[in-house]
Amino acid sequence: MSSIKGLNQLEKKLNHMVDVAKEYEQPKSVNFDELFSDSFMLDNTKFKSINEFLEKLGVKNQHDFEELPQETLENQVRSETNFDSWKDMQQAATNTFFAKKLGF
Repeated sequence: MSSIKGLNQLEKKLNHMVDVAKEYEQPKSVNFDELFSDSFMLDNTKFKSINEFLEKLGVKNQHDFEELPQETLENQVRSETNFDSWKDMQQAATNTFFAKKLGF
């Protein structure tokens, strides 16, 4: 009977993964706070949160972020995180986000 229970748990886990995948099939916005969770930031940067990271750059809102010179952002990523580029940091955050959503 324990193998049946294990199969039921596996089926529930797989169904959950399908539900999450369906939820994100279409492009969907995810807040920076959600994508760059505090635990992600603590594990991969010198900051407690994405807000702290952005504040050091003088970013207070989306307009400030959009006006931020790319090189300024890249320099902070290289010097204050475990990543070589903003793109690498975003990709790692995205991978972590979906792994958590899928239950890994």
